[in-house]
Amino acid sequence: MKKVLLFLICLHSSMYAQSLFLQKDQYSIRLPEGEISFKVDTSCIAIKFKEEISNKEIGSFLKSTNMFLSFDTSYTLPFPKIVIANFDNNKSKTFWQRKINDIQKNEIVDYAAPVLIYNNNHRQVLYNLFYVKLKDSKDINKLKIIAESQKFIVGEEYENNIFFCRVNKHTKGNTFEISKYLQQLNLFEFAEPDFIYNCKLASNDMYFS
Repeated sequence: MKKVLLFLICLHSSMYAQSLFLQKDQYSIRLPEGEISFKVDTSCIAIKFKEEISNKEIGSFLKSTNMFLSFDTSYTLPFPKIVIANFDNNKSKTFWQRKINDIQKNEIVDYAAPVLIYNNNHRQVLYNLFYVKLKDSKDINKLKIIAESQKFIVGEEYENNIFFCRVNKHTKGNTFEISKYLQQLNLFEFAEPDFIYNCKLASNDMYFS
């Protein structure tokens, strides 16, 4: 079983040698309620900082990256230490992806993720969680083997045969990319990324005061 799964993983993983978000302009993913599509906002990046990092440290870090930070109580995310860093103007996808990779190397950052734009122009940020529903309870072993290969964490059972999983800066993709990858393996009932907030990006404050 493990050898077969590893073969499937190797067969599909070549598709993800480069970020999925560098490949085209419009993206879609299959969810239980239907397929959704969106674009990526390359003018900004969502960043989750470690809980012990102060606002002053966040501000200094963001200023050093030459990004603009939207910081206004009406535009902040409802989770601790998650901020939207805005570039001064839209960047190429290659530049945008490189900045995400660079930011995640910093020790004060838990992860960096894309901001997605849906057809209704609402923006949502990818969180570091996604959900996987097993076809059978025994499939948990398949999920754990794949998790080991793709470097994500399988968490507790959320509901019957539904497990929440977590990515981090070492995972081979963000929650959208890993969910899409698992869907294409066709080994599970569904895999679904978690989104945390509809957000508007408006302010250009450089750093926290």
